[in-house]
Amino acid sequence: MSNTEDISEIEKPKVTALITTSVLACIFGIAILIIRAIFYRSWWSEYVARNLGLLFGMIGLITGYLAVKKMYGRKAYFTFGIIILFFFFQILLNFIISPYANSFLWGFIGWASIACLVFLLITPAKNSMNRWVYGIRTGSLRNDIFIYSGIAIGLFFCGIWFSETSGPIQTEVGMGCGLNLQKLGNAISIYQKDNHGKYPDPNLWCDLLLKSRQVEKDDFICPEVKFRWKRQFLPVPIPINRKSYYAMNPNCEPNSPPVTVLLFEIKGGWNKSGGHELLITQNHFGLCHILFNNGDIKRIYKSEDIAALQWK
Repeated sequence: MSNTEDISEIEKPKVTALITTSVLACIFGIAILIIRAIFYRSWWSEYVARNLGLLFGMIGLITGYLAVKKMYGRKAYFTFGIIILFFFFQILLNFIISPYANSFLWGFIGWASIACLVFLLITPAKNSMNRWVYGIRTGSLRNDIFIYSGIAIGLFFCGIWFSETSGPIQTEVGMGCGLNLQKLGNAISIYQKDNHGKYPDPNLWCDLLLKSRQVEKDDFICPEVKFRWKRQFLPVPIPINRKSYYAMNPNCEPNSPPVTVLLFEIKGGWNKSGGHELLITQNHFGLCHILFNNGDIKRIYKSEDIAALQWK
């Protein structure tokens, strides 16, 4: 086969269309990533941008691989194996060992995922070397760069999507409830001083604290729950009616014992008050935060410690 026939075989309309589609998908995906980095990112814009990035990434990945398949035939199965290996690493990383985010295994598999992308990016140079050494005339360097870059960038966007929807929960997010309860406890103390030593009405306590302007609406929302909202694959259901993830113990008075429960975590609501029947540990996967009457905050996860809480 002559060089002219080689070029004609390589640049068939179908292959050219696949290459163009892969490149354009990657350009759109990169543009979305840049926009996310520059502009303010609300939850809705994050959701849309994240999933659009995944969509363009998958388009670039699939069309890029199909172009490799048409150009190299059975040799494309090796590229397919690298793609499958990358997805295997991502599933292992984000679904199985994500609780051990600081472990050696987590870091090793993370670098292994990056190695898959690097291998795809250097494949054009490897193919070009094979053409020079062995006289193989299949494909061209330019097309290889476009195709394999499209596959690598497509996988990169898939990796971002995996990490944002399923990756490790940030430790500082899990501690956010303690900070919220501290703010709410300080607001209750200020309210007490301004209202003749009385605590807010348990049936209106959220409204009263918000009215005092000592706290904001976000201080009533569990940061870890809010973080999980942002990681949802689908935008619904969003528990809009759950404006507060804390409840007040109506039996706790300013003169109650210091270790009496004052505020605690609940499933969600507004102006909620009650006792142990409302307390939950699901917000933090088995633990909860308690604000005591003396202002102390404690993370409790043992069932015997929860049972020993003083409510009167």
